[in-house]
Amino acid sequence: MVLVGSACAFCAIYAVGYFWCLAGWKGRRRARHEAASCFMSLLHGPLATLLTTWHAAPIFREKYLQGNPWQESLRAPNTPFQDAVVEFSIAYFIADLLHYVLFVPDESLFILHHVASATYMLSCRYYTKHGAFSIMLLLGLAESTSLIQNAWSISSLAQAPYLHSILNTIFLPFFTLVRGFLGPVLTWHLCVYYFSGHAASVIPMWLSFYWMFVVVVAITGSIYWVFGLWSKQIAAHRAQARADAKAKRLN
Repeated sequence: MVLVGSACAFCAIYAVGYFWCLAGWKGRRRARHEAASCFMSLLHGPLATLLTTWHAAPIFREKYLQGNPWQESLRAPNTPFQDAVVEFSIAYFIADLLHYVLFVPDESLFILHHVASATYMLSCRYYTKHGAFSIMLLLGLAESTSLIQNAWSISSLAQAPYLHSILNTIFLPFFTLVRGFLGPVLTWHLCVYYFSGHAASVIPMWLSFYWMFVVVVAITGSIYWVFGLWSKQIAAHRAQARADAKAKRLN
């Protein structure tokens, strides 16, 4: 079963990362746990992006060539491939949720995000058995930032300011583009389709509303988070500019 096997793989990666790869980070227990979580994400994110993009591209191409709206795929029965990808992602969210609950319990926003995301996927996979294409699109978009984001996070946890600064110049604009522009566009299309009731025969309206609530809150949280990062970046640049100007006057 993909779910069980993937969950075991993620837990094994976490353990190897914490006890072996990061063994040198003595006295930095929380940083080790957070970096081990990034190791799990480095497996999930790029692979999920690759699988979902490979799956979604032919569907879009086929729909457009035939002149059919791609949105109709949002109510289609789940395929075995989609179920496997969804189970793979459920396993990641469960494993990472355990990480937060056991070792970083003060990160309540991430815990709520993981609970909401996991319930979205679980209900799609095991209750409606329809609509997994929406998850494929969301995963493909959201996880496209995973590789650079985890490298950025690990560089900060590893206390490598020069590397972190370099990655920051790439990560912030890319994350802003994906989560601040493309994310809301996709969210709008999903909300318009599901709120219209086109999928009501296979996905209950109350569940459609819950799914879209999860997506809207997640994308809003991402925008709020990256806005905070930009604010800190701008404040740091202004402080540095004032310090440089003061030093120049003194000289």
